[in-house]
Amino acid sequence: MRIRGLLVGVLLVVTSCSSSEAAAVLRDGSIVPVGQRVAIGEVSGEDLLDPARTVAVDDYVGQVVVVNVWGAWCPSCQAEAGDLERVHQEFVDEDVAFVGINVRDRIRESAVDFVRDRSISYPSIHDPSMRTFVELKDYRNVAIPSTLILDRRHRVASAFVGAVTGDELADKLRVVVDEKNTTRSAEEPVGVGG
Repeated sequence: MRIRGLLVGVLLVVTSCSSSEAAAVLRDGSIVPVGQRVAIGEVSGEDLLDPARTVAVDDYVGQVVVVNVWGAWCPSCQAEAGDLERVHQEFVDEDVAFVGINVRDRIRESAVDFVRDRSISYPSIHDPSMRTFVELKDYRNVAIPSTLILDRRHRVASAFVGAVTGDELADKLRVVVDEKNTTRSAEEPVGVGG
């Protein structure tokens, strides 16, 4: 817990050029008000398990998307992997997609073994150079692991820095999934950055 607090403190300094709402949501997974959400860029890349295939957040139009940034070398990523898969299975029939972004694993087989050993069923982008962070916009200076919940328009609705528990993730994910009927009619088209 002490390490998580330290990481958050460092993160808040690093993200000081971002909006205060973005910095606040990164601290604890709070839900960002609909009008203050920031769209991410076009996050896509080579599928970890099938290099001939591309995985992209844009493949999930109209769906809530959970993006998890992880590395096989990361003990916190190892600790949360089972919870992420459990929540993925819990929401599989509710228009929710999960996409991993595997970073800094230059030896692909290490990351492949991580996924297979933990029976992770959702796709991951293999991104050893971390180029996809640029597309995370205000959220690109996150720690590893980090988990973003994107609303149906792929704007960041909630974010967790460090390992997230299944219960924490499921609680926030439920809120975003349930927005389907309450926010869709009131929303205006989103312009750049918002």
